[in-house]
Amino acid sequence: MTRKGSEDSAWIVSSKEISIVLGVSEARIRQYTKENAVVRVSHGKYDLPKSIKAYIAYLDSKRTEVVDKTVEEAYWTRARREKTELQVQVMRGDLHRSEDVKRVMNEMLGHFRGKLLAFPSKIASRVAGKTYLTEIRYTRSNDRISRI
Repeated sequence: MTRKGSEDSAWIVSSKEISIVLGVSEARIRQYTKENAVVRVSHGKYDLPKSIKAYIAYLDSKRTEVVDKTVEEAYWTRARREKTELQVQVMRGDLHRSEDVKRVMNEMLGHFRGKLLAFPSKIASRVAGKTYLTEIRYTRSNDRISRI
């Protein structure tokens, strides 16, 4: 390693030396130069302290991008899986759409309400003219007592 003047305290190293320090090939150092991940002073010469700082910042930015990409891919995969599971349940008949359930329940409750509203008019003919509770509770039909 060559040390330049003490006033700017810059360590100038060759591409081979910086590749050893960073643990990558010289070809990768040239790629890092294009990506501004290392600081080149002249052809084949690099400022070591500035390059290390730039390299650390470069790795941090890449790590954040990779983590975000991985997390997003995991979310996307989970969403697709859940959607597929729901579609399979619908096809099997294990799961019903909320609109279908609402429609069926409204129809059932409508029929039930109609039967309840018709009940007084159906029973009125049987209890007409009866004054005692026992007469209303029990009525004779064909010689047998049946409960209303």
